Amino acid sequence: MRKFTIVALFLATTMISAQQKRAATVAYDGSDILSGPAFSFPSVGKVNKGERLLVYGEEGEFLIVQAPPSCKSWIRAVHLGEVKLDDRGMANVEVRVNDAEVRVGDARGDMPSDIARLRLPKDTIVEVIGKPVRVDNSKHSTSIVWYPIIPPEGDYRYIARKAVEPTLVAIVSPSTVVKESPTAGVVSLPKETLPSGTQGLPKILTENPLWPKAEYAERLLDYAKAEELYTKIYYELYNAKADHDAQVICYNRITRCREERLKEKSNRTSTVGERPVPTQGTSARPDTEGGWLKPATLRRIAKLNLDGKQLFGLYDDRGEPVYYVTASAGVNLDQYDAQKVRLFGTTHQRGDLARPHFLVQQAEIAK
Repeated sequence: MRKFTIVALFLATTMISAQQKRAATVAYDGSDILSGPAFSFPSVGKVNKGERLLVYGEEGEFLIVQAPPSCKSWIRAVHLGEVKLDDRGMANVEVRVNDAEVRVGDARGDMPSDIARLRLPKDTIVEVIGKPVRVDNSKHSTSIVWYPIIPPEGDYRYIARKAVEPTLVAIVSPSTVVKESPTAGVVSLPKETLPSGTQGLPKILTENPLWPKAEYAERLLDYAKAEELYTKIYYELYNAKADHDAQVICYNRITRCREERLKEKSNRTSTVGERPVPTQGTSARPDTEGGWLKPATLRRIAKLNLDGKQLFGLYDDRGEPVYYVTASAGVNLDQYDAQKVRLFGTTHQRGDLARPHFLVQQAEIAK
């Protein structure tokens, strides 16, 4: 194994209040996420154009950002409770000491670096995402076992200011979110906070690799991305007939993101009219005997099926999804993938979908 001198580097960065958090949009593909505020610090990951980062502050020509989910952090095995990895090599584990040191991953992400920016209190839950690594400590002629984890909130990284779009967007907590109670269905409550971690959530959610990415997008107020990710998780659970409580929680997250998106769009006119999210448990029923939708773009949703049929999404001119789409018998939608189309059929409201379902009886290229 590699040997290196352990020199912990803790930043004296002033704590950033929630009101000061901002969102930055990456301007270039392959932009480096750095372990420190200079190009002399190693890159610990890359992000692409259009991705959003949570910004805590600035240091010189660099932004202080929350480590994106593509980055790894590391924590000593001796500071954790018992780690039982599932078949995907993941586990939620409690920190069993105070001030447990979290290390930044190295340039390749396969080992901890000598940089530490965060200490965790006892009983914090971390998400282990792989097998342990033993690192030799040449200074003390010993070795230390480390586990890779998803970067906890507050585990900072850096990106060059010039690598993001000029305008940073202030992040303001949403006014309304959804209570996550498996028995209460979808209930709106004021002044509830955004998702704050894994405590109280079923393991089938927290161990899903898409879950931290969905929560990260929601913290950035990127509700479209968060809804997309929560929807993918929901369908994995629904198709596997998995934990019903987890399905309801995921459905509530989808609903919450959708409500926030609709608020953002309330003053804009939609190209294709959207309908309210159906209430949980609503049975499928046609709203009309059939009709044409306005022209919109049809896209195949990879690896997702509905009632045994390939699922498509119908997107308006801003790229916003407005319908889930499947084909009636005898209709082949694959030939229209990624094209602007006119669709004839019936609209159905379903409790297992976050937006209306359109059953296509006829399709044609929009002129």
